[in-house]
Amino acid sequence: MTARVASVAPLLAAYRATTYRVRADGQVFDLRVGQPAATFAAWLQKRGIDKFAIITAYNPGSRLLPAVENAERQARLQAVLQARGWLAGEGENLADGSVWPIEPTCLAVGLSCQALRLLAIEYGQKAVLVGRGDAVPQLLWIEENERKNEQENRTF
Repeated sequence: MTARVASVAPLLAAYRATTYRVRADGQVFDLRVGQPAATFAAWLQKRGIDKFAIITAYNPGSRLLPAVENAERQARLQAVLQARGWLAGEGENLADGSVWPIEPTCLAVGLSCQALRLLAIEYGQKAVLVGRGDAVPQLLWIEENERKNEQENRTF
């Protein structure tokens, strides 16, 4: 097993042991990594959405932050998504067995993969949930070197 695989294995298990609840247009959808969500797919299709992302600003780097700081970070993320027309709904990440606190999330649509990666880097996320119109969510990993490169680019 490579060092990278070994280092992300516990985190991958945690992401897979989470329900990603999304609320949009008065409907609630529960998503899981790698599992199809037919009602969410129908919602996406009805709205002509071909890709989506679920992102949070909570607990960057998988480190618990104080509630007030998390809430402020999430409000900033939500405002950015709203201002750019990318916010389609809200939700929360619900870890199985309550092993991790509930994290509010945003359902984002219409943004490029690059824009999503930059937001994830800015808010310190190791991964975000992404999917296409078939509504089979997958993890998009944000590599450590991406975060480092972005931090170095901001110093120039």
